[in-house]
Amino acid sequence: MAQTATLRALLVRIACCLALLGVMSTATAHGKSRVGKAAADIRAMESALGMYERELGTYPTTEEGLEVLVEPPRDFDCAGRPLRFMDRIPRDPWNTPYQYRYPGVQNQEGFDLWTLGADGAPGGTGINGDYGNWGDGMDTMQELGERSRRLRDLGIIVLFAAAVGLVMGLPVYATGYVLRLRAGGAPKAAATGFHLGVLVYLTLSAPAVALVLGSL
Repeated sequence: MAQTATLRALLVRIACCLALLGVMSTATAHGKSRVGKAAADIRAMESALGMYERELGTYPTTEEGLEVLVEPPRDFDCAGRPLRFMDRIPRDPWNTPYQYRYPGVQNQEGFDLWTLGADGAPGGTGINGDYGNWGDGMDTMQELGERSRRLRDLGIIVLFAAAVGLVMGLPVYATGYVLRLRAGGAPKAAATGFHLGVLVYLTLSAPAVALVLGSL
């Protein structure tokens, strides 16, 4: 019973470490992937605003906002039917309304359309930054989205490699553990030694190799 409990405790610790690694990589990737989604939303609304301008001759004012893309002015129709440029106005991936301004400050000949980022407040950097349809904002959002996809894929590879290393190391560890018990060692003492080092080495070195290969 004591031997089983010791082995079980060791496996639980290793599993917790692997789970923590997976959660950290997934959380980071998820945050950056939201920035990529914001870029896609802004592109879609830019397209709808372009159609609005072609039909009405101007962009919506700041006061009218983006909602007129869903419910255009009542006195405007096309072939007897009211125009509808979007089915709905999306909120950004952090459930905050997208910001719109016309005439623009950043785009003085057009409109400004942007997200406040994860913190929902002006300013910030990384996923908390304000990214919009000016400068390199769109490129930055797309780059962060691409990084998130790479990070997510790399996280999956690392976890798989760790699991493979664990499976490879378990027979070595179990053999060493049993041999030390048969030699008269106490359960706790039998749980440590060269066989434990092999198990830990294989479990950790496999993800390390995967990280190196994944970064090439």
